[in-house]
Amino acid sequence: MEKNTGTGARQPDGHPPASKRRKTEHKNIIARLSWSEPPQDIFHVLFDFLSLTDTITLCLVCKYWNKLTKICVRSLDCLDLSCFNRLAPNVLVFLVGIALEGGGLKRLISKKTPLDEKAAGVLGYLFLENKKLSRLDFTGSMPGGLLREIQTYCPNLECLWKMDNQQTAEVCESTGIEKAFDGRLLADLLQGCPKLADLRIGAVDFVGEMPRSEAPTAIEHFALRVLHIENMGFETDALTHFPTCKLPNLREFVITEKQDSILQGGCIPFEDVLHVIWNSVDLEKLEISAHLNLTVEKCKQLVERVPKLSWLSLKPYTSTPEGVRPVERRLNAEALHLLLEGLPLQTLSLENVEWEEHWTTYTDLQPPFLMLQSPIPSTSVIIQNIERFSKLRSCVLFGSVSNEFVHTLLMHCHELERLELYVMDHHAEVDDELFSAAATTAVTTLRTLHLHYRPRGGPEKLSHHCLQNLDKFFPNLCKLAVLGLSESETALCQTLSKCGTHVQYLVLGPVLRTTTELLQLVKSCSQLRKLDLCWDGGSLPRSDEEFTSALGTTTMWRILNKINPTVVVRDAGGGHFAPV
Repeated sequence: MEKNTGTGARQPDGHPPASKRRKTEHKNIIARLSWSEPPQDIFHVLFDFLSLTDTITLCLVCKYWNKLTKICVRSLDCLDLSCFNRLAPNVLVFLVGIALEGGGLKRLISKKTPLDEKAAGVLGYLFLENKKLSRLDFTGSMPGGLLREIQTYCPNLECLWKMDNQQTAEVCESTGIEKAFDGRLLADLLQGCPKLADLRIGAVDFVGEMPRSEAPTAIEHFALRVLHIENMGFETDALTHFPTCKLPNLREFVITEKQDSILQGGCIPFEDVLHVIWNSVDLEKLEISAHLNLTVEKCKQLVERVPKLSWLSLKPYTSTPEGVRPVERRLNAEALHLLLEGLPLQTLSLENVEWEEHWTTYTDLQPPFLMLQSPIPSTSVIIQNIERFSKLRSCVLFGSVSNEFVHTLLMHCHELERLELYVMDHHAEVDDELFSAAATTAVTTLRTLHLHYRPRGGPEKLSHHCLQNLDKFFPNLCKLAVLGLSESETALCQTLSKCGTHVQYLVLGPVLRTTTELLQLVKSCSQLRKLDLCWDGGSLPRSDEEFTSALGTTTMWRILNKINPTVVVRDAGGGHFAPV
């Protein structure tokens, strides 16, 4: 009989196998450890897995643990205070300890942690003792004293983000006078931080005593490349808030106003925009308010000052708690034509408040892209300058869709990957030949196609026929969303069963009377992996109760899964607007 030579068998000398010996040795080592005075290497391993709150708790165990915590802090290069609801006294004491023991801190993060003047003083000491600090990330309230500490003790700061939108901005509980970010604060900050390259200030009303200095006559800084001043408050009677700037290396400038300023009749003066970019001839991206009256004369100044501009966004920020406030389009066709002819624009975004619900959906658009939301000055101007957008990757068009525009786009933009069309106007010049431009040359780059058809009054001009030959027109299409073709939903499912078999992600709605055709569609699309069903009335019913359609029943979900087990079927509610 052969001996057992497996891993669990004893060795010829009678000793247990090596794996069991190692386990026994580890248990003996752990048993001999003194947790009142653990070795430093063990503590370093523990420190890597602990949160900052747990680390502060460890400091209070005993003097030896406090000593080891300080040793670990010396190697800390990033400190995140976001786990604290407030900076309590024990946290402030710990931060002072970091300042004393550290010196290598490079980044400080504080997301939604309220900061007051006491915290500003302690953080200032932390800045003073950490000369290598190069990045600060804040959200929430910011006392004016903290800004003073930053500009005084952060000479090597390269990136400062104080980012909040209007909804997430928190109000500091301490009393004080609110003061918006203006040219004086910008001048002081840039003077104290000569290496600052990325400055993003959003929804800032500094609370408390502010650093006082004389209003600058000019601002000069050679390191700044990105400047965002968002949700800024503006005084209605002020002509300008910024002096003439000399920012030769500035590549990206974003400036927008607060909702309150809009309601009070305030708007960003064009002179402010012009003063900041006055000497920034290499500026590539500019995002400004859609409320600016960009006349032909002002557009000429933009062309003269920023000749290399490739990205222009006009954004309206006018939503209010009471509802949406309509905004008149300030950019006319003549001014737009001047910009397209005089600038090397590859990305153009003209947004309107009527489409506010979709704004957050398109924050992921990668340049170059075209975003046009009705009312648009003139699509004919875009068509005339379509060569400017030959490298276009994404196009999202709301409202003024036409066959001519889509045909021009498909024929000239040979790198187009994403096309989304929202046809909401019954005057739109569209018909079932909408995609026929791809009949001669297939668009092989297109991966996402979204067609949302809901004309407001008037006869319907689009039907399922516009999607015939979809597999030939767009052979590499991955995601297809078709919403609103309700008059021909049965024929729509039949068409997609023949021409959409290559699609991997399908969004349909509303399809309420097409049970048989929908089942056939799921069976025919062999590559289908996701199916989102949209019903304009809201989420589909989930019970087995009798309904006008069986789509909403749990039984139907199970049947769809039975026909094609690889498909994930979801209820997408009232619509779907996400890309692949």
